[in-house]
Amino acid sequence: MKKNTIVLVTTIILGMVSCKKDQPPTANFDFDEIGNFAPSKFVFYNTSTNYKTCLWDFGDGESSTLNHPDHVFKTGGIYNVSLTATNSKGQKSVISKTITVRDTPKSLIIKSLTLTSYPLTKADGSSWDAYSAPDIFFVITSGSNSISWKDYRKEDVVVGDLPLYFTQGFPVKLVGLSTKFEINFYDYDSVGENEYMGGYYFFLINEVPHDGSKYPEKIDFQNNNNKLRFYITVEWE
Repeated sequence: MKKNTIVLVTTIILGMVSCKKDQPPTANFDFDEIGNFAPSKFVFYNTSTNYKTCLWDFGDGESSTLNHPDHVFKTGGIYNVSLTATNSKGQKSVISKTITVRDTPKSLIIKSLTLTSYPLTKADGSSWDAYSAPDIFFVITSGSNSISWKDYRKEDVVVGDLPLYFTQGFPVKLVGLSTKFEINFYDYDSVGENEYMGGYYFFLINEVPHDGSKYPEKIDFQNNNNKLRFYITVEWE
């Protein structure tokens, strides 16, 4: 009697396992967007059940057989992403979801500028002003167009005043990913010419994160050979 009972239980367990393996797959997935504009990275999470293999179709001509792939959508638009889950018997289940990728920005809005370092003397070692510290302002230039912050200059700036926060005169909109922009700093002089302290040129296209991450909200301007250092806070659109 004891032996028969063991055989019966074993048979029931095997039957339950076999039944579970025969269940058809149910495809499903979730996703997170890592970027905020094209090119934008998405991470996909396969939450399907009863499957052995999977196939992703990202709707842009690219695919993957990984369980939890990430994918960079290079251009903005609406994409139909589908996941096919297949079990060991070849039974399939397909689910599709629509995702929206925002177009690549064409402009940038500067919200503020912060000066963190400046050359304490001129290139020849002489002082900026004979009897006082420099009065600092900057100019943003694009081609023949320029905007000056002379009216918002910081006067008699010494190292202890740093960082200097420029918020007046903003926001300013820069248009064109391939347009050359310059930000140049000067020591204001009420008599004679304003003296150039240093500056940088840049292209918005160089700030685009091609790995699909978020566009920067802060852009730093600095290098080892230039004592002038500053950053701008920005918003893309």
